[in-house]
Amino acid sequence: MRFFIHAHIMPWEIDELLVLVRKLKKSYYYLDKDDECTFYVCLNLSSAIVDWDKSKLEKKFFIDKFNSILQILNNSYSIECEIYEGDDPIGHLDTEKKLYKRHEEYDGVLVLCPDVHFHNTLLYSMFSAFKIIENKFSIVTPQTHKLWDVTWDEMTNKYCKQFSHKDYRKIDVYDVELVTENNLDNISILPVTNNKWAGWFDLRSSEICRLFPPPESWTGFGPYDTYLMWLLHHNKREVSSFDFQQYVIENQVIGKYSNHNFKQFYKEYLAFKDVKLTQRKKYESEINWLVKMKLKELQEGDKTSE
Repeated sequence: MRFFIHAHIMPWEIDELLVLVRKLKKSYYYLDKDDECTFYVCLNLSSAIVDWDKSKLEKKFFIDKFNSILQILNNSYSIECEIYEGDDPIGHLDTEKKLYKRHEEYDGVLVLCPDVHFHNTLLYSMFSAFKIIENKFSIVTPQTHKLWDVTWDEMTNKYCKQFSHKDYRKIDVYDVELVTENNLDNISILPVTNNKWAGWFDLRSSEICRLFPPPESWTGFGPYDTYLMWLLHHNKREVSSFDFQQYVIENQVIGKYSNHNFKQFYKEYLAFKDVKLTQRKKYESEINWLVKMKLKELQEGDKTSE
């Protein structure tokens, strides 16, 4: 099968990219060598997000480090990389739309956040599960530790439930990885009743990418995970023939580097602008309307094809 892994990297995430790439390299040796796996990564140096004239570090520092880090993946994945240095406030949404238009080139696309920690066998588990799923529209996700509230409990690994919701940012990702390490003989795939994912490590079928891309009006950063979650949920409820299903890999648990985030370190060296937050708030206010419009578009398309 053909898989695309994609990540969108901000300059303050460059060190997280190094950790991520090392993880991907180790993960590569567990993969089925018959699979075609491409890693697409964009380094975003937009002047709309960082004021480079007021920053202590230059773009060249991040460009050189970015290119150096990617050399770790030599002789493993196929690499496609992009470095954006323009003035537009681009973000992960632009990367997703760009790849989603290429849906015919792959069977599944894995959305990967740079600040997520995972076990070296997770990619193998995700891809193996994907191959046996018969649903045309599917999403495969790992389990998580405790997150924001009880609505996430279905995604929470049973060995990680001792943590409280309010203290989830204090969880050590290496403790979380140990849960997987101790349960490698008990990895299984389970269907999820209530669709829920955080957009951190989601493997989406190419059919989802073809039919449900981010809204064209959205650029930069926004809650595409929430938009997609609601859209798939409502479409499945309203169209009985729509065979969407989310699956979770039991005992493959991911965590976020919440308790040692590198962005705090780079605040002294980079002058940030607040574009990301502004974009996200605007798009959050549009979700309900956009979901309704997309559902209407799908229904009219079904009528036309009859």
